[in-house]
Amino acid sequence: MDAIRSAVATLLLSCSPALNAAELLYIFDAQCGACRAFDRDIGSIYPKTEEAGIAPLHPINFKEVHGKIIALEDRQVQLDAAIVGTPTFILINDGREVDRFSGYSRDELFWMSLQRLLNRLPSPQ
Repeated sequence: MDAIRSAVATLLLSCSPALNAAELLYIFDAQCGACRAFDRDIGSIYPKTEEAGIAPLHPINFKEVHGKIIALEDRQVQLDAAIVGTPTFILINDGREVDRFSGYSRDELFWMSLQRLLNRLPSPQ
């Protein structure tokens, strides 16, 4: 599984500089057990992965989300739908939501779900 993940991430990184416009928003709540498990299992290693080169992780406290708008440091992101639970992972590209998934139970499921999101990024022109 790691070899496949690595090969796909390498291919995506080499194909398009536009992919650098992607970000993975991580909506969390400090009281959320699944969020704490994600932080423990994935949070510290994610920045070292090839996926982070495609879509850097951007943690956002659920309390900072206002309806379908997330205010980032330098801009606002309009979401397709409101956040209903944590953790929620939202892939954005050029400021627009591409896709999302919610929940965390195991690292393998996170990586598979993330790969599904990354596969939705636009192909290079």
